[in-house]
Amino acid sequence: MGIYHNTLPTGSTGVGDPSKVYADDYSANHNHPGFLIWCGVSRNFGWTVPTARTEIFAVVANRWKYPFEWVEHIRLVANIQKGVTGSGGLGTISVQYSNDNGVTWGSFDGLGGPTINIAQAGLRDSGWRSLSSTVKAIAAPRDLLVRLVGEGGNGNKQTVFGYMAIYAR
Repeated sequence: MGIYHNTLPTGSTGVGDPSKVYADDYSANHNHPGFLIWCGVSRNFGWTVPTARTEIFAVVANRWKYPFEWVEHIRLVANIQKGVTGSGGLGTISVQYSNDNGVTWGSFDGLGGPTINIAQAGLRDSGWRSLSSTVKAIAAPRDLLVRLVGEGGNGNKQTVFGYMAIYAR
């Protein structure tokens, strides 16, 4: 019961403390903006995004675990300061999960997403993506390992990242 947001969405009754929305109460109200579950890269960090799928900034130190048992949707938002068109015309950043400590990886929605295009500068938003039934079944008893991956870059020019965040609701 410790996961909460400090404001009540319209129509919420709260669970326990009426000034907080707990995960149990939250799932019924999808108008809520979501919880910030990860935030990284505060300003102007460049990365030469390879053509092949590669863990963001090419390091495993950016992985983390999170309890997804109450999550219905996930969203990726990033401010791209300078985009670079890849060999296929689109560079992307996607969110992936693992339930076996990073041996295998899958997408949260079962369709490769959430994903954003990083080929052009600007605020990029994947929109809310529903978790697949597979992810919901896996997440119920355990935390999931999470990572960001990039692919489709041209391998020789840097994409410059600003604020990046993952939200869940």
